[in-house]
Amino acid sequence: MRFSIFFLFFTLILVIFGISNNYVYATSEEVEEEVEEEANNVIVGGEDLILEMQVTDDPIEGDKILQFKIPSTNYTQICPSNQCDIEITFTHLSGPTPDDDSPPISATIYFNLHDDITNANLNSAQKISIEKFNFGIYCIISKVDQIVQDPDGNVVYNCVDNAGAYLGPMESSSNLPTLVYSYKVTYDTKSQIMKLNGKLDHIQN
Repeated sequence: MRFSIFFLFFTLILVIFGISNNYVYATSEEVEEEVEEEANNVIVGGEDLILEMQVTDDPIEGDKILQFKIPSTNYTQICPSNQCDIEITFTHLSGPTPDDDSPPISATIYFNLHDDITNANLNSAQKISIEKFNFGIYCIISKVDQIVQDPDGNVVYNCVDNAGAYLGPMESSSNLPTLVYSYKVTYDTKSQIMKLNGKLDHIQN
């Protein structure tokens, strides 16, 4: 009888310990996934193209992507399998200054779009070439009312461009299209943060 009670008690401890260990392990995986997603800051979803960047002047890491949201409805145009890994390779953001005659807001992002399903028949050299993509804008402030200054002296530039944002493959031989967006963008000179919201204008093959 004592042995039975001891055995039941010991089994109960093992079950509790096992469940506890599994719970901690699962939580660690979730935290790791969240950190990886936060580090990349690239999201697929929604209907609008959203980009937030900040100037860091870091020659190694490049300027910081706070959020890069690619619309899920457009994503399959450049990622047919819908199961691609996005690897950012270069970022650059340039904002206007009061000394500019025609102040521009420009941003460039180079990234690799790894699609092991669609490109399964390609060798490694071909994949490196075909999976290079870029995103770019160049918007010129042309009207005075696009420049707003608050009482503290901080200046915010606003710009609108129809069909002026390009997201697509860098390799001309790629059979994937370029997505062309119309967008609105702001640049805050104090925080050096650019915020862009775009909608698909057309698909360029």
